[in-house]
Amino acid sequence: MVSPTRLLIVNFIFLLGSFMVRCAGCTWNDIVDQDLDRRVSRTRLRPMARRAISTSSAFAFTVLQVLVGLGVHELLLPRQCLYYSIPSIVSTGLYPYGKRFTNYPQIILGCVFSWGVIMAFPAFDLDLPSSLDGRISVGCLFLSCMSWTTVYDTIYAAQDTKDDLKVGIGSPVVRHRDYTPRVIMVAALGQIILLCFTGIAMKATWAFFSSTCLGTTLILGIMIRSVDLHDPKDCIWWFKNGSFITGVAITSGFVIEYVFRILNRD
Repeated sequence: MVSPTRLLIVNFIFLLGSFMVRCAGCTWNDIVDQDLDRRVSRTRLRPMARRAISTSSAFAFTVLQVLVGLGVHELLLPRQCLYYSIPSIVSTGLYPYGKRFTNYPQIILGCVFSWGVIMAFPAFDLDLPSSLDGRISVGCLFLSCMSWTTVYDTIYAAQDTKDDLKVGIGSPVVRHRDYTPRVIMVAALGQIILLCFTGIAMKATWAFFSSTCLGTTLILGIMIRSVDLHDPKDCIWWFKNGSFITGVAITSGFVIEYVFRILNRD
């Protein structure tokens, strides 16, 4: 089992690297979307959209951020992590184009945000699980994170529904309109079920199921019942706070489970 000290160090390194790569993704998104952003009221004053920054300067800044993020991983994590990060980087590059060709760009974004589940193994010098239970737990956790991304990014997309319809930007809200709450509910249900399967496969204790599974169920239930998808201010509030609180519930279950296993081992 990974020691607490190493767990904290590796997570801190992941935080630094992912922060830089995420910033690069946001910059790249603004570069690609600048023509669309000028036609959406919420985004028309972004630096790229109002031409406050040139495309060439923004691109150079994107490259710099990617290099810094990869440099952090290269210097502080095993070399294999660099290779494992390639699918995430490619998905980050593709994401801004997703809304032009599909109503479900959240699937691409979900791959970006969920890939850390896979990268965690080489970061700790571990091989991907060879046992069936191990593979099930990893696969279910990965898909659960993708479902989670779909939930909160669909709420985020609801802010711009009117403009998206005019401009031709794809999203689940544009595709399903009045049925969007059901789409969010299905994604949330999928997230919860997959988290439960993750716990079963890794033979988790009651602590994981009560905090991660039950906690996530309560939070998502309150959010889905409360959010007004026709009110942009309410959407952004639940996007920020709902996703954060859900993350706390999910993480706390894993942390408590880890502590229990450390104590039982000793």
